[in-house]
Amino acid sequence: AERYNLITEIDFYVVRKALQFMASEPEANSYSINLSGMSLGNRELLDLIISELDQNNVDPERVCFEITETAAIRNHTDAVKFMNVLHGLGCHFFLDDFGTGLSSFGYLKTLPLDLIKVDAHFVQSIETEEASRSIIQAITTIAHGFGIKTVAEGVENEHQLAILGALGIDYVQGYLIEKPARLMAA
Repeated sequence: AERYNLITEIDFYVVRKALQFMASEPEANSYSINLSGMSLGNRELLDLIISELDQNNVDPERVCFEITETAAIRNHTDAVKFMNVLHGLGCHFFLDDFGTGLSSFGYLKTLPLDLIKVDAHFVQSIETEEASRSIIQAITTIAHGFGIKTVAEGVENEHQLAILGALGIDYVQGYLIEKPARLMAA
């Protein structure tokens, strides 16, 4: 979709549908919406999100946008502007797949992030590789220094969960916790 410049249209569709769904579930917790890096500089998408939040009467505090580390770095200036506007309204931002790109900690100072998602690649080898444990520990320590929470992706067993807890990870996701499920409107 990115190669053929269709990803922004997909982001428009997903944002519209997700916010409409959230309006039908006012008592539910927050929901995460993944956005393409190519969409981060799109003023029309930003305007659509603001409009849909208002039209659907969705509390921005319930909306979490996930962007990948590489997208945030590649489109840093656009990402900061886009994120600052929505973060100012109360939306949250998660940096996804952290550790798979350039992993420059310097740009973390400029992005309004609420959470960093540690890539599953590190979790998968946490039981056997000291390097993976060290990387997760470093990411966690630095994130916490910025006041950013952490989540480890791809947790599949109790031993991984215990190690991650000892390293100070705030949240986990993966098959150990819950299998993916179809989103059903009430």
